[in-house]
Amino acid sequence: MIEVEIKIPADPDEAEKRLTDNGFSRDTRLIETDIYFDNAAGNIRKNDTALRIRTVEYPDSGLSEAYLTFKGNRCDNVSMTRPEYESSIDRPEEVRHILKSLGYEPVKPVVIKERTIYIKGSISACLDRVEGLGDFLELEIITDTNTKDAALAQLWDELEVLGYDRADTTTVSYLSMLQSFIADRT
Repeated sequence: MIEVEIKIPADPDEAEKRLTDNGFSRDTRLIETDIYFDNAAGNIRKNDTALRIRTVEYPDSGLSEAYLTFKGNRCDNVSMTRPEYESSIDRPEEVRHILKSLGYEPVKPVVIKERTIYIKGSISACLDRVEGLGDFLELEIITDTNTKDAALAQLWDELEVLGYDRADTTTVSYLSMLQSFIADRT
């Protein structure tokens, strides 16, 4: 599967109003905790790929779940579009020990975000409050390789309808933003 995604810094109250005024319906609120992994040589990050364990908590129900995810190389330089392979896991701590035993260590910092998801047709809009970074709006469509370009065009159109400027989007991951922020402070 291909995750076609664009991301932009956004005021959450303003973004929520723009979303609901343009046909998006509020779906789910959750908290995601992402622990990324790399080998000692840093090959995963050097290749612009990602390996992570994500724990998802649903505060309204008290339920939680976890996933092991690998994100492949980006498909372009203007968005966050890339292949994504994900599987649910029952015991994330055991998977963490397996990865460490294979030579993968956790990458700092852990990325924690409160996410509220809105849906409009095939588009998911995520309002993210990332600890240590601030607020962002992500628009995404899950598709296959054959329709990724059309999905990206649909997201660019939706971004414009929402009143945002394409030039303000970012292709930097939350992990990279946090690492830069931490490096700048030391």
